[in-house]
Amino acid sequence: MRTLLGLFLAFALLSCCSSRVSEKSHTESPRQAPPPNAMQQNSSEIQGVVDSVLVTGDTDFRISLFVRSAAQQQNGFAAQGDHVTAMPQFVLTDSGAIDLSSDRNKVLLKLRSAKAGDVVHCKISLDSKGQWHLYDVSP
Repeated sequence: MRTLLGLFLAFALLSCCSSRVSEKSHTESPRQAPPPNAMQQNSSEIQGVVDSVLVTGDTDFRISLFVRSAAQQQNGFAAQGDHVTAMPQFVLTDSGAIDLSSDRNKVLLKLRSAKAGDVVHCKISLDSKGQWHLYDVSP
């Protein structure tokens, strides 16, 4: 009789606990999926030595640099010892013209007169076509 009573109590206790677990799983809010990854620009902050500058228009040019050091990187691909050729990434006006009043553009345009051996501290990025873009120059 005691064994039967013990089994009954054990069964009642287990069924009570399992129903509470079941209730909790139904009342909890479903887990939300994490937000998709934001697209990030790959960029490298480098110290480069000018190999050459090729002027291709009134404001356009290409600058070839030897990467002396690559400091801060955000998905960057430039590494010490690389040779890169970059085009300036100018700030544009609403009409699509180069904004000549922009401080950033003024500094970029000064690089047109850089000479071989000049040291440049800058930020470059690599686009999906494999072309390097120079978008920031430090004094």
